[in-house]
Amino acid sequence: MSAAEKQRRYRARRDADSARRAAYLEKQREAWHRFRSEGKVKTVAEMSDRDKRSKRAYWRKAQQRSRERQHRLDNLDTRQSRQPKKSWKKKGQERTLKITQRNTKTETFARETKKNNRQTTQKTQKTLCGLRVPGIKNKATVTQCPCFWRSAEIIACSSCPHANIKDAFATTKRRTHRQAMSQILTGRILKKYGLQKEVHTALHISRKRNKNPAEGNIKYRSLCFRIQDSVIAYLTRDESSRLTAGKAQTITRRKIKKQEERGHGRPDNINKLQSNSKDCMYNECPHCKGQEFAIAAEVNLQANVELTQWSTETVIREKKNKDEHLYSALVNSGTVRVFYIGENLVDEAINKMPSHLPAVPSTMRIHQVVTGAPGEILYRDVSCPCTARQSYECRCDDTHTFSFEVQQTTPSLPQAPKSNSKENERLWGPDSIGQWCALKYDGDIYPGVIQEVMDTHVQVKCMHVAGVNRFFWPLREDVLLYPFEDILRVIPPPKSVTSRHVEIDKDIWSSF
Repeated sequence: MSAAEKQRRYRARRDADSARRAAYLEKQREAWHRFRSEGKVKTVAEMSDRDKRSKRAYWRKAQQRSRERQHRLDNLDTRQSRQPKKSWKKKGQERTLKITQRNTKTETFARETKKNNRQTTQKTQKTLCGLRVPGIKNKATVTQCPCFWRSAEIIACSSCPHANIKDAFATTKRRTHRQAMSQILTGRILKKYGLQKEVHTALHISRKRNKNPAEGNIKYRSLCFRIQDSVIAYLTRDESSRLTAGKAQTITRRKIKKQEERGHGRPDNINKLQSNSKDCMYNECPHCKGQEFAIAAEVNLQANVELTQWSTETVIREKKNKDEHLYSALVNSGTVRVFYIGENLVDEAINKMPSHLPAVPSTMRIHQVVTGAPGEILYRDVSCPCTARQSYECRCDDTHTFSFEVQQTTPSLPQAPKSNSKENERLWGPDSIGQWCALKYDGDIYPGVIQEVMDTHVQVKCMHVAGVNRFFWPLREDVLLYPFEDILRVIPPPKSVTSRHVEIDKDIWSSF
């Protein structure tokens, strides 16, 4: 956001309330007259001689600066200028780069020259003096090895040295000595006389290297492969892949035997529980012994069978006292929270249900249900691809309509407390639009202006919170729909605390 835009918005906020702006200007005007009468503000004629001289000096400097600016503006050359030259900084960088490149080239040439001179000196000494000049690091390591001269003697004096060299190679314990012998026996001498194959066969030495190592030799694998391995290992476990009772009922898929997947609540699984088999569905397998199956960990298999069977009235009477005992045993059994619902709560919920509840046809084939008003639903066998807003009105894919009998009752609108209790509440209506109200959203209280009243919700433009009983209007309007029960009461307009913040009446705020 530019500075001009910020100033424009500031002036718009400042001049939004014309009465307040006029009062502010009048207050400033009265302050100026008061300062004028007190002598704090003086004209030039009323100033002392010293103040007049300082005022004239300041005026002369200001006039001089103004004339200089005008002179520069008059002498400004507006013709097209020449192509700009390189700056001193750019020239310095280019000069530094050239010097660096020249130094690097000189160092490389000196290093190569020194290397060539050293090699030439070694060759000359070897030719003239016959000395054994040490070579590179590998050759020095080989010549210092104790087995070097032994291997050289065997190769020079024996016509069939394979056995002796093989024994020496096998009896050597140090890895560095083995490497030295391998370098000797795979050098240029064997290559010159064509003995590489015989030596490799006798000593089992190979110069081949593994280009594609096995997966087991890789110490690090990428994250995606590690996650894939963990998921495959989880899905192939017995407790994850075997979900039915018994171990004889298996199915082979891709040459892997797994149990046939079935639901726990199917009749065939219940029949398995009723038999005298030792197979487990709820108590013995590792999947059922976890903390999330606390009921199965506390009761035995026979109790689970009784709970899943059809019980008669006599059995139910006998089990009334057992339910509370079972609940008390399961409360502190693990980390899973267990709740007990008594018969009185069930009867109370049944009594609250309507006596006649019409059935929606083709309930088992419904795939999408949409409601736009109380007691009215739209249902389809295939979900509608329209947007969320369009799905309330579209009739595509054989849409059906169904209505329930609902008695709509409009709740009362709470008012500010008065002496007469009947006047404190009245029904929602068109006259409620434009009034201030206090609502509760996500545990906090917000003031706002009522925009529209609907059948089930109220549209309110809310303010935002800046502190305890401090609110302000946001830059972007916050307009939402709220249910009737979230509207606390109608309140008078909030009072201004600062130039931006307002507060609700303290008596009303304390009642909240």
